[in-house]
Amino acid sequence: MAQSTNIGEEKSGNQVAVDQIDLDHNDGDTRVKNDLSHLILNLIDPNDVVAIVDSQRNMLARYEKTNEMLVNCIALATNRFEFAQRSIKQGTQKLNEMRKDLDYIFKRTRIIKSKIAAQYPQAYQIVTKDLEVPQEDD
Repeated sequence: MAQSTNIGEEKSGNQVAVDQIDLDHNDGDTRVKNDLSHLILNLIDPNDVVAIVDSQRNMLARYEKTNEMLVNCIALATNRFEFAQRSIKQGTQKLNEMRKDLDYIFKRTRIIKSKIAAQYPQAYQIVTKDLEVPQEDD
């Protein structure tokens, strides 16, 4: 049993007129698929397809350039970050060394002051009175 159906009417523009497509369940399936694919292909303007493909190629080229620029930017940022990280590490090490040196100097100064205060108590009191620094209020 063969069925016949009207798929479309005659249209203007890029659409193609179809009178009827035979819908057989056995041999007609392939024919229906072929007719339907021809209908769809005929509905699409080849110039539009070419324009879409060209547009997609242009966009792909832009994305590739953008991706390359981002890769270069990341490489530069990585190099600068590593340089800054090394500089900060070296600066931190120098500050720690300076702190240790200052701690040692203050410790030695306190020891010397205590020895001088023990050996020459009167002279030490006179000198410390003259050298007292007034405290500032915060």
